[in-house]
Amino acid sequence: MSLDCAYKFDATANEWRPVPAGSTAGGVDVSALPSLRLATFNVLADCFPPAVEVMISSEQRIPALVKAIEDNDGTVVGLNEVTGNILGHLLASPFIRANYFVSEIDTTGGKKSKLGKHGCVLLSKLPMECVYSFRSTDHPLCRRVVTGLFRTEDGTAFAIAAQHTQAYQTEDNFQIRRQQIRSAVATIKAVVREHGSLSGAEPVVLMGDLNLHYICEDSLILENGMCDAWAETRHDPTTGAIEDGFTYDSKTNG
Repeated sequence: MSLDCAYKFDATANEWRPVPAGSTAGGVDVSALPSLRLATFNVLADCFPPAVEVMISSEQRIPALVKAIEDNDGTVVGLNEVTGNILGHLLASPFIRANYFVSEIDTTGGKKSKLGKHGCVLLSKLPMECVYSFRSTDHPLCRRVVTGLFRTEDGTAFAIAAQHTQAYQTEDNFQIRRQQIRSAVATIKAVVREHGSLSGAEPVVLMGDLNLHYICEDSLILENGMCDAWAETRHDPTTGAIEDGFTYDSKTNG
């Protein structure tokens, strides 16, 4: 597991600069927030073979993606499949520069970058005390979980993390996802405990493209002592029906 700082844009210097760990003294006054809006997007990487790129139109899609993130105006935004090129577009946005701390500014991509071929990034209007990134399993395709650590005014630590688990509907991949989520939740909770949660609780949010293909995989959330925010906020109180969620909805994105 690696410990890093967050970054904030310095308009005077016209560059993104590191925010030293622990320099965001005072914590977040949660009671003063009009709302805490969390958003997660799989932005669809732009590092595919040319035949795929023809279909996904990255050159037109990426500027539209940045605009969609700006319009969403989330308090904390978790992104999956961010490449160096996509990150460069995000970091160049005047809106993002003016409003967000970011977990990563290395746009080089590739094996030496923390993003790798593509990875997770956090954008946050709340100051991040520090950023942890780690692989939740030793599977060769396992992408890093990126975790922002925050602190309230009373000193309570809490964490918000972005994860992108193993895809595709096979029994082997189901078991890999199960382990990835279990390991991520345990690690993030341990980080919160290490930094001190005065309430005795372990306030953690895990969001991202978790690739829960099978209906039975919803139980992974409960298995790990978590609450499904989608089910809690996107259900019909009369019928109990839950709004469908899509990684890719061909009806609206065709």
